[in-house]
Amino acid sequence: MIPVGDSGEVELIFHAKARQRGILRKSAAVTVNDNSRDKFNLMLNGEMFQHDESDSLKPLALSEAMFSFDPNEKDEWKEIEVTNVSDSDLQLTMIADGPQFFEVKLPDKVKAGKTEKIKVKVLKDSPKPYFDKSFTFEMNDPDTTRLTLPVSLTREIPMTKPNPSPKAAHAKGTKVMPDTAKTGGNKSEHAVDNKGGH
Repeated sequence: MIPVGDSGEVELIFHAKARQRGILRKSAAVTVNDNSRDKFNLMLNGEMFQHDESDSLKPLALSEAMFSFDPNEKDEWKEIEVTNVSDSDLQLTMIADGPQFFEVKLPDKVKAGKTEKIKVKVLKDSPKPYFDKSFTFEMNDPDTTRLTLPVSLTREIPMTKPNPSPKAAHAKGTKVMPDTAKTGGNKSEHAVDNKGGH
C-alpha cells in the first residue's frame, strides 16, 4: 500500500532460461485501485549475454558477469574489472541499486582503452539472509547504454558437527569399534536473476 502523497518501488525480476541470449522484451501488468488508471504495463527491454561472453559487452567489457557472495563473505569487498573498449571516455552514473542489501563503489569515469574496478559488498545488517538483487548504471555513450549486474547472496546450509562419542569403560581384551559415521553439509544451489540491459 502507498499512502496519499507518498511513493514506492516496484521491483521486476527477470529469470533467464538456460542458454538464453539475445534481445529480450518483457512486460508486467500492474493493477491498482485508482479509478482513473486501474491497470498499466511496465516494460523491460534488454539484451542477454552468457557468462562466458561477458567481454562482448560494449562499450564496456567486464571480467565477470555478476557478484556472488556467501554468508561468510558479508562486509567483504568483491571486485569486477570494467574495460572501456570504445574510443571515448565513459562517465558512469548509478541509476538503481540495493542500499538496504549491498554497497556499490562505481568509478566516475573509465577512460578510453583503460580498466577500472566496480566494488560491491553485502551489508552485515542485510534484511534478508539470502537474496538475488541487482544494480543498474548508465554510460554517457551515444546510446546512453545501461548495464545491470546481479548481486546474489546465497543460502548456506550450516555444517553439522558429529556429537562426541561417550567414553565407555570396557574390560581388558575387548575391542572397541571405530566410529565410522560421517557428517557433513553442503551448499544449496540458487537461481540467479540474470539481468543484462542495454
